[in-house]
Amino acid sequence: MGSSVKFMITSAERSVLVNELGYSPEEVDVMRPDIAAQLVEKRTKRPFGTREMPEAWKRGGPPPGRNGSGVGGLLSNNLVKLFLVGVAMIGGAVATGRLELGTLLGGAPLGRKPLTKLSDKVVKPKKKRSKKLKKSKRRTVA
Repeated sequence: MGSSVKFMITSAERSVLVNELGYSPEEVDVMRPDIAAQLVEKRTKRPFGTREMPEAWKRGGPPPGRNGSGVGGLLSNNLVKLFLVGVAMIGGAVATGRLELGTLLGGAPLGRKPLTKLSDKVVKPKKKRSKKLKKSKRRTVA
């Protein structure tokens, strides 16, 4: 079955839109026929109160399916938002040192040196053995 494009609003549709659904005759005059057909089919009453009809519903307005174009439309996608939040969280973890860039790349740590404790750098003096202990070892060995 082929798709058909509606190019005019019939008098029956016009009557339903004005008399039953609350649209003004001026709005119906500039309304896109495909929108008018959907409104009549679903019996959608005028949803925007005293505000003007959306530009997307008017003839010459943005074409159908192009309302979310550009950067604003791209950021309205939830998957893109989720991806950007993840990138920001990973970037923050790398910037604060909680995660190393090398770990993300699958190699050795890059950038920051590993932290060392001050106690690891302190050299402890070796204990000297008493002479008595050494002599006792000699006696047992000989």
